[in-house]
Amino acid sequence: MQYVMNEEMVSAGVTSPLVKKHPISASEDYVVYEGILECAEFVPQFERFSSEEDELGEDGWLIPLLNRMPFQNLLLDAVGEVPLFYALHDAPMAVERLLTLQDELTIRQLIALEDLAVPYVEFNDNIEGSMTNPRLFHKYCLPAYQRYADILHSQGKKMGAHTDGNLAPLVDLIAESGLDVCESFTPHPLTPLTFEQAWKAWQDGPLIWGGIPSYYLEARASQAELEDFIETLLTVIGEEPIILGVVDAVMADNDIERLRWIAQCAA
Repeated sequence: MQYVMNEEMVSAGVTSPLVKKHPISASEDYVVYEGILECAEFVPQFERFSSEEDELGEDGWLIPLLNRMPFQNLLLDAVGEVPLFYALHDAPMAVERLLTLQDELTIRQLIALEDLAVPYVEFNDNIEGSMTNPRLFHKYCLPAYQRYADILHSQGKKMGAHTDGNLAPLVDLIAESGLDVCESFTPHPLTPLTFEQAWKAWQDGPLIWGGIPSYYLEARASQAELEDFIETLLTVIGEEPIILGVVDAVMADNDIERLRWIAQCAA
């Protein structure tokens, strides 16, 4: 893959570069990518993980971050959004072959995690309901998530995914997915889905991690808007469990004093 960053992105605090070129950009690339997947091996580094978590101490805890689940990998990393939509029509057998290989690789990795004593692992999926629409999610993501959840739950682990996009089209399907956590859940006004709608739909899971749009830390939002949002949010959640956080991230232009105010309110 080829990535690109510019000065504007760096100054804004953006940490994820833009993809300039995907590994699969021509029909002959599929065979090469298949070969890579067929030869891929999982190399445990559990001792290194434990050592780094010990160094962190009481300041936090490490989360094993998995690659994207197969469909999201093709969509965002291997092929790209628009090219994948064409490929699903023009080269469906090649796409299905890659999905099968990636699914097999993912399952082997998850089984290998049996020996890693952690409570939680996460897929770095960047789920977004406009790109991974309900039809695609139902066909390619829902059954895969359910398989992966069965494996991890049998190990006593919880499973989550990075879900910072528009989840309005997927809110009910996500409730069926087996996900225990939606990390970086981003509600209105950054996406069409309100916090209240997601909270109602996910009473039996997944757990929300996030929920506070970074919009309310920006100069364009007033302190009164922030206070109204937080008051409503705390009323809605009551005594139920949630991991509150600013989503998708605290940006360079965000007001740190507002962040301190949120921390005091939620304490």
